[in-house]
Amino acid sequence: MDVARALGRNVRFAELARPALAIEFGAYYLSAQIRARGGNVYEGLASYNGGGGNAERWSRNAGGVMDVDRFQEEIDFGETETYIRLVIENYAWYRYLYGAADRPSIVR
Repeated sequence: MDVARALGRNVRFAELARPALAIEFGAYYLSAQIRARGGNVYEGLASYNGGGGNAERWSRNAGGVMDVDRFQEEIDFGETETYIRLVIENYAWYRYLYGAADRPSIVR
């Protein structure tokens, strides 16, 4: 319930099943993970899905320098690897569909 406290909300655990609340809390938590990783979206997504300690390990094993390919090679959770790939691909398509890019692309 750290997210509820950070947002100044008083909620019961059962309320987290409400879609609007789950989205609000999830978005806050993801944003906090990205901020905690110095704005690095890849590490933030990895932390959100696979845990902060694992994201730190993957980053350290990749040499600590953000080489996206090396970082993704270090991820040893199939679910997290797939999660990051799908989120980034969808992000690229949304940028294109909403006119932020001439073609599907990401900003690093």
